[in-house]
Amino acid sequence: MTVTATEIKNRISPDHYYSRHLKGHFGRHTGHNWYHWNGLCPFHPDRKPGSFVVNRESGAFKCFACGAQGGDILSFHMQASQLSFRQALRHLQEVYP
Repeated sequence: MTVTATEIKNRISPDHYYSRHLKGHFGRHTGHNWYHWNGLCPFHPDRKPGSFVVNRESGAFKCFACGAQGGDILSFHMQASQLSFRQALRHLQEVYP
């Protein structure tokens, strides 16, 4: 059975996804807003915690050092795993049945 991007995004909470896939990169929230995590960027050899920010509610992410960014966990998964849109959907469907 093939699922849609919307179904995948509804099935997987960004908080859970990033906790699992970015283990060791994060550990704190930014400022007064607990919806954001910051830490080391997984897309470049980062040594400055805080350059990479993730919105734990929407899944959007951005690195202020290398410019990597996207609007949700699907976009992150595609970039981090170097997968096409369809490949990323299939992979996430297998990992999160």
